[in-house]
Amino acid sequence: MSVQPTPASEMSVQPTPVWRAKPRCPKHLVAMLERAMNALPPAWLLQPATGEVFDSIKHCNRRLQGYALAEGFDVVRTGGGIKKVPRARF
Repeated sequence: MSVQPTPASEMSVQPTPVWRAKPRCPKHLVAMLERAMNALPPAWLLQPATGEVFDSIKHCNRRLQGYALAEGFDVVRTGGGIKKVPRARF
């Protein structure tokens, strides 16, 4: 018995999830919002988890803002620390 390799065209490829605007989104914003959201790293659309590590407060803020926009809420940032020891509370 011989086994023939499966042609690449028949292999199952997992499609990239596509973010869609919520039904109540104003129609004139749908295309722009979907384009922006689908340009974000896919992990940013998932709920934030304890233990995520970021290179900077700015990077953390961008990740949280991406998730917040996808879910329809906003993130408030407070604190600032000092230049040598920056801090933030989201």
